[in-house]
Amino acid sequence: GIGALQIMLDKGQEDDWFSSHFIVTLAILAGAGLTLFVFRELCTDHPVVDLCVFRHRSYSTGVFLMTVLGFVLYGSTVLVPLLLQTILGYPALQSGIVMLPRGLGSFLMMPVVGFLMGKIEARKLLATGIITASFAFWQFAHLNLDVGYWNFFWPLIIQGAAMGFLFVPLTTLTNDPIPKEEIGNATSLFNLMRNIGASIGIATVTTLVARHSQVHTNALGAHLSVYNPQTQAIISRITSAMMARGA
Repeated sequence: GIGALQIMLDKGQEDDWFSSHFIVTLAILAGAGLTLFVFRELCTDHPVVDLCVFRHRSYSTGVFLMTVLGFVLYGSTVLVPLLLQTILGYPALQSGIVMLPRGLGSFLMMPVVGFLMGKIEARKLLATGIITASFAFWQFAHLNLDVGYWNFFWPLIIQGAAMGFLFVPLTTLTNDPIPKEEIGNATSLFNLMRNIGASIGIATVTTLVARHSQVHTNALGAHLSVYNPQTQAIISRITSAMMARGA
């Protein structure tokens, strides 16, 4: 079921989602497989994955929040490389260098948050992470085509620092009520839901980008005609420039 879900999310935009029989088949397999899996695990005396850990309210809430965080953080992360490579024309290596501060901020902040966990309540650290991440997203919202490296540096390093404030306290709060004999099972489900949230977020963002690109392309094409004097002037200037360069 999870395999079918992952393939559906990866290939959905490429195959135009539910217009494709392949995607519909994968969706049915994912729904049926996961439903049967949950039913089987709840009914057997010796489940492979013990879903009874969800009886803990704080654990269930934490898993839900981590799924949402995976959706938002990883989904939004896809947009920056797309902007860098497709709009601003950055090569892959330079785009990766621009994205480096995000990992650096997370790397530097996680040990600090681990130290603060013993001195400050985890809920306060989690709230700090949410506020910090919101500020980073607010900075991303003001990017335009005139941006340079430092316009990406600070929002990315702030977002990376926010991830330290989000993941460490949330993981601690979520797994705190779980008995030691169930902690391995609980941690596996916790990480699985984070990855599923990330996959759904990435699939959603790529679909929205593709659909909005089609809308804007159609809007531009509707107002572009070879008989338009402005269009003819632009084509003439481009032709003259190319001829001057020997093209």
